[in-house]
Amino acid sequence: MAEGTWLVVANGTWPNRETVKALVQKSHQLIVCDGALNRWSGDLKAPTIVIGDFDSVEPSFLAEWEAKGSQLLKIDNQETNDLHKALAHIHSIGALSCLILGATGGDPAHEVANLLTCSTLPLETRWQTQTHEYLFFNPGAPYSIDFEAGQEFSLFALERATGVTLKGARFPLEDEPLMRGSRGLHNQATTMRIDLAYEAGNLMMIRALQEEAPLEDGNEA
Repeated sequence: MAEGTWLVVANGTWPNRETVKALVQKSHQLIVCDGALNRWSGDLKAPTIVIGDFDSVEPSFLAEWEAKGSQLLKIDNQETNDLHKALAHIHSIGALSCLILGATGGDPAHEVANLLTCSTLPLETRWQTQTHEYLFFNPGAPYSIDFEAGQEFSLFALERATGVTLKGARFPLEDEPLMRGSRGLHNQATTMRIDLAYEAGNLMMIRALQEEAPLEDGNEA
């Protein structure tokens, strides 16, 4: 079941509706956190899985999408939020990476919790917002990321990364440690490709995208 592209939708701020529809259509496996189901419209395909403790979704919506083929996966654990539940589940069934919508915006405490979750789970994850992209990497693998020359990005350690090599940037790194803090803020691509690799720890990149249409807001990230 883990094959294909996983799209995980949380209940924070989504990109505009057309972007959401396009990404949903491209996904092979679609998991929607329960609060986000309140905003799931009929022009979007049925989620593969709806996950959460089901305390923030209308029961009628659960019944509607279950009738359309969605699997309802209720997890009563109150020690993790719904995005954590979703990512832990897809990792447990073999997913290696996923795209996430709705991880930012809404409740700032949820947003921080989502960031910390992605920094600790062994999944390559990408958050897409309307204006920025958040990338969470795994150590030991080389990454080659397409950029526009001059495009801005920031690279942060969560909380420490060792053996970091960064090429194609205004401020490169060569087998260096990167510690939690402001170092890595506002770097800039000097070529059409950024090459990144590191040995251990956790790294997150935030890069600016072209601003588009208005956002669609939820009540939590």
